[in-house]
Amino acid sequence: MSREETLMQLIKLKYRSLHNFSLESGIPNSTLNSMFKKGLGGTSFDTVLKVCSLLECDIYSLIDEDKNISAEDHNFFSKYLSLDKHSKDLVKIVTEHQLSTATAENVKPAAKVVEFPAQKTLSVRTMRVYVNSASAGFGEYLEESDYEDFAVGDEVPYEADFGITIHGDSMTPEIADGDVVWVRAQDSVESNQIGVFVLNGDALCKKLIAVGGRFFLRSLNQKYKDIPITEYDSLKVIGRVIDATPFPAY
Repeated sequence: MSREETLMQLIKLKYRSLHNFSLESGIPNSTLNSMFKKGLGGTSFDTVLKVCSLLECDIYSLIDEDKNISAEDHNFFSKYLSLDKHSKDLVKIVTEHQLSTATAENVKPAAKVVEFPAQKTLSVRTMRVYVNSASAGFGEYLEESDYEDFAVGDEVPYEADFGITIHGDSMTPEIADGDVVWVRAQDSVESNQIGVFVLNGDALCKKLIAVGGRFFLRSLNQKYKDIPITEYDSLKVIGRVIDATPFPAY
């Protein structure tokens, strides 16, 4: 049984359903769905820790069986949990850097000395990401409370104000299902710019098109038809899409 299956079984035994667990725990249902879809490796450590605490499950039992966990490792985790959020973010950044460097040079992480570029420092900041908000294909309601704060680096544009997770394939190939679009908050976009809109209560990521005095929301995937904007529609611009990246696994 996989780690995710083990957690799901515990949730059903104690709370009967994932929905009930979401209500009791305060963890957004979209976050839980993402955890079971993408796996624990794609979920923030703090979220996994909270789930394990509520289920009275030893988090160390979820670590792969082929990895030997020593008393020193347990002691390290205990010290990590006592850190504040900023300190935890720094530990995560350093850990990811060492793992990527060790993999590139085909050496064990424990034997690799981290050497940071002399003229470049790691930039750590927190960005709000709406995890289940905008659809590239079919509309979904934009819930202002349905977000998580993630520590991000220089891969996220500094002019972006927040991120929104995209669901659907209508903006491929530029924006894939599950990507995060980084949005600059503004109440208007120009023609041929990609933005996030709320159309009649549905949040959509589309390109705005103006033709002969009429406006349309266009998908980049040609199998989807343009959505005409009429005088009877309610349209609100959330902001302009600056960039898109894979969902951050911090």
